Amino acid sequence: MTFALGANVLRLTTDIPISYVQSETLFTLDRPVALFLGPDQTLTDAPLPLATQFLAETNAYWIDWSRYLSLPFEWQDVVIRAAITLKLCSHEETGGIVAALTTSIPEYGSTGRTWDYRFCWLRDSYFTVRALNRLGTTMTMEGYIRYVAEIVASSSDGYLQPLYGLGLERAIDERTVSTLAGYRGLGPVRAATPHTPRSRTTAMAR
Repeated sequence: MTFALGANVLRLTTDIPISYVQSETLFTLDRPVALFLGPDQTLTDAPLPLATQFLAETNAYWIDWSRYLSLPFEWQDVVIRAAITLKLCSHEETGGIVAALTTSIPEYGSTGRTWDYRFCWLRDSYFTVRALNRLGTTMTMEGYIRYVAEIVASSSDGYLQPLYGLGLERAIDERTVSTLAGYRGLGPVRAATPHTPRSRTTAMAR
């Protein structure tokens, strides 16, 4: 089953009857099922065995990653969960770190301060790096330093914006999604899109 989203096409591959998905039919979940939503490509295996394999590999990766953390004696489960959450904000390819994997969560009440945090806000990224360093994992910092070095090298006047795209994009367009009410109705919902020319632009104020 495919979904056309402008120029992009997503494919849903699942062992649930496609007719249930198309008609949004409720059904009894009496067995494990798998749903893959991604690029319009054919899977190399049946959905459930592949999902089981991916889950086992993911668990093994994070268990191994957590093994090398310098953890406090108390609250280890909570600290590990927080560390994984921060690590997931880093972009392995470029080293950039998003402030959060969400958009439009209000800073406080109905202030209207509902930013799109799915960008590398330099200030927030510093706190992420600092927290992970205190737990003894420094590779995220190394990637982030390379990311910042690329930003500085491409800046003709030494000017640093508050935020950048993960691919070093400077120009970021923001729009308000009027059809969504936002978290607990505390909009507006914002969606920002980076684009590349890399000319100096005025960043969103924060």
